[in-house]
Amino acid sequence: MVAVVVVVVVVSEPSSSPFISAQNACRSIMPAQGNGGSSDHGPGKHVLLAFGICLRAHGVTGFPDPDASGQLSIEMIKAAGVDIHTRRFLDTAKACVGVTPGAITVAQLQTAINATTDRSD
Repeated sequence: MVAVVVVVVVVSEPSSSPFISAQNACRSIMPAQGNGGSSDHGPGKHVLLAFGICLRAHGVTGFPDPDASGQLSIEMIKAAGVDIHTRRFLDTAKACVGVTPGAITVAQLQTAINATTDRSD
């Protein structure tokens, strides 16, 4: 019989003790710091999946997973009904960058959000 242990960490503060413990425990399966697992065109599919899981776990319902080729565009996010211009989204996204080991930064989030013209706040 094989036992499977699933650990769920609520990311509220990347410098918190529970987050650091979980990060250390998962280090062997995480991509190298700064390496999103893809080319220079952005974070890899697994990074975007982790980011999406974190966002949904923290109340950003409907945030989509990347497509089969590992792409996730602003258009896909908008089509899913997610308003990226709300304070809630920005705060949650900032908290979730911690699950992307350097592949997504707060500065990149801000740039992507500011690059869109559909402001609704």
